[in-house]
Parts: sequence; structure tokens; C-alpha cells
Amino acid sequence: MLSLAACGEESGTPQSAINVSDVAGKAPEVKYDGDFTPSKVEVSELKAGKGPKAKADDLVSVHVWLQNSYDEAVKIDTYQKDAEPLEMVLSEDIQEGFRKAVIGHSAGAVTLVTGPANEVFPGTGYLVFGVGDEDGLVLRAEILEIKSTEERDAYLKKQKDEQAAAEKKQKESEEAQAKALEDSEKLIAAAEKNALPKAKGRPVRKADWAPKVDFSTDVPTMDFSGKPKPTGKLQVTELIKGKGKTVKAGDGVAVKYVGQVWGGDAPFDSSYSRGDNLTFVVGAGQMIKGFDAAVVGKTVGTRIIVQIPPAQGYGENGNEAAGIKGTDTIVFAVDIVGAS
Repeated sequence: MLSLAACGEESGTPQSAINVSDVAGKAPEVKYDGDFTPSKVEVSELKAGKGPKAKADDLVSVHVWLQNSYDEAVKIDTYQKDAEPLEMVLSEDIQEGFRKAVIGHSAGAVTLVTGPANEVFPGTGYLVFGVGDEDGLVLRAEILEIKSTEERDAYLKKQKDEQAAAEKKQKESEEAQAKALEDSEKLIAAAEKNALPKAKGRPVRKADWAPKVDFSTDVPTMDFSGKPKPTGKLQVTELIKGKGKTVKAGDGVAVKYVGQVWGGDAPFDSSYSRGDNLTFVVGAGQMIKGFDAAVVGKTVGTRIIVQIPPAQGYGENGNEAAGIKGTDTIVFAVDIVGAS
């Protein structure tokens, strides 16, 4: 351990209150003599390096260890097993604390920067480390290498190329999303254009597990009396068999629906009461999985009842706003009134 009592500008400076090890290749050991709340930034060299000193705009490889002296939480530690030394060009874009720790020191040097967080990393730079603006920071740097001008230029070129590639990819992603949205809107508009007012077709005997649904009111309701408990599997049965287009993945679909928790007394949602249709693109992730799966292969004009287990519904978190718990099975009655 190297005591810093003689490293400050004068005896009794804040750095004299701590001992920091200078062993190369190893995270430092730090011992505080009471609270350490520095009032100004100080830079010390714990161990001298050899050769030319790092200057602004050099490319360097550095081990960095940063601790908040207030709670002794380590914020950066490139000595950890899966970590690597930082490579940085000491430009004005690099946070001031790192520049102070490296500029003016040679390869092999171990340096120490201490001070209030908002002065070690001025402006809002300290915020990325999750520290208070006046918390004391202890930054130890071990300068591994000061690289050549050619290496720096190659590094900068690589960074520029990677940034350009990332921006291109981002642009392409945004364009693809915009195209997908435009296509989705066209499909939905087409599904709505010739939508039926309600299910229309041949009545079909529903499966025994399905609840009785009363469609005589503005908001249809379900009666689960005498029905078996949910099986934990997705179940779909038809009430009316339509003669229209068969729905497939990628189609725009318009439906009317009412949803009720299995065993519940009243619906949690209904498009019937709003007088509008629910529209979506099948398989585009716009609906819960069970609802999406239930309409595939069905024809326009068809009325179905679908029983959806939590895994294909709202999952273990449920839907608090709708009063659906993570263990609830939900049941929908659905009129498929349009597709494109």
C-alpha cells in the first residue's frame, strides 16, 4: 500500500486521507482514514511510467477503477474477469476525469484522480455513474499503452465506419417499420371497407365446454354455469359458420368481440358497446397469441368462442387495468366481419 500523504500539494490535502495500492495488473486496495469528501480535484502519480507522455488526441489503452467514496460502491472495474482495458482517444469528447488521469503520464504509470463527482466529471458527466454531484470519487488509472499515430488513425476510421454502419442499419430499420405500418394500414382499411355488420352464416352447434353467450343485449354476456373448468389449453368453437374469405397469417382482419374472465360475472371489454370494429394484422404481434391463433383458418362471417389460457393471453402478469390476474383464463366471443 502506498500512502499518499506526500503526494498532494501540501500535507493535509484530501488525498492524504486515503491509502491506495499501486500494484500493476490488479484492482487497487483502498483504505480510508474516516470519511473522504474531497473539496477539489487532485491528480497524483502513484507509480511512474517510462517513455513519452500521453497527450491530447493520443490513443491509449488503460485499466480504470472508479469508486464512490461516499458509499464505497465500485462504478468501474476493468480488472474484473470478463472485463477488458478501455481504449480511448484522448479528445475533448472523452470525459474530463479520464483525460486528467492519463494526459501527461507515460505508459506503465499508475495515477489517481480524486474530487467531487461534478468536478471530476463536469457538467452532467457524473450522472452516468449513478453518483451524487458532490459525492467523492476515487479514480485510479493504469496506463498500459500509448499507441502510435497510425494505430490511432486506424482506430478512428474503424469507429467512424462502425458508426456509419449503425446509422445505416437504424435508417433501414426505421424505413422498414414505416413500410410495415403503411402496409398494415392498407390491409386494415381493406378489411374494414366491406366489413359485415355482424356474423352471418350457418348456425353451428358449439362445443360443450363453451359458455352460453347472450347476444340480445348491447354488451353480450357469458354464463359459465355447469361448464367444465379450463383445461389450460387454447380452445376454439364456432357458433356461426360464415362463407367469406378464409383468414390467414398476414391478413388484415376486422372483428367484433366481447371478453370475459372465465367464471366472471361481467365482461372486461367489448367492441359491441362501442359500436366499432377491432382491426389488426394477423401474426404481426398486435394481439395476444391466443386471439391471433383463434381467427386463423376461420372464414369471414363466422362467430367463434375462444378460451385462452394465461400463457397465450396476458401471461403471469395479467392485465391489471382490465382486472385480469396472471392465473385467469379469458374467454372471447368473436364475430369475424372482414378480412383482406
